[in-house]
Amino acid sequence: MDIEPLKNLIKNCDNIKEELIEFLPDKDKHRLHNWNYVENDFYINDRILCIKRNTLEIECNGRISYINNGMIGISIGRYRNICIEPRKYYLFIRNKGKEVQKREFMKYILEKL
Repeated sequence: MDIEPLKNLIKNCDNIKEELIEFLPDKDKHRLHNWNYVENDFYINDRILCIKRNTLEIECNGRISYINNGMIGISIGRYRNICIEPRKYYLFIRNKGKEVQKREFMKYILEKL
């Protein structure tokens, strides 16, 4: 069953990340420190953290390997990949120095196509 308990609270707030942190379990709160909440700007090779909307549990953490037909493929380890529907998760992207440059480069290439 896909019930989203924080839907009404989050749609009216400015900082979704801070609101989510208040309702996450204590063991997961510290994991979101260097992550940014993103709704729709995903690029290949971004580090992504997925929090399930109905249970507020961290379900997966990895790199985006493909984006196809509204689905996101995530490489979790060397031999494990999963495919998720972005609308069922709160998605966070990690930005680091080199990764920001790669992200900007991917954005630039996508705009030129």
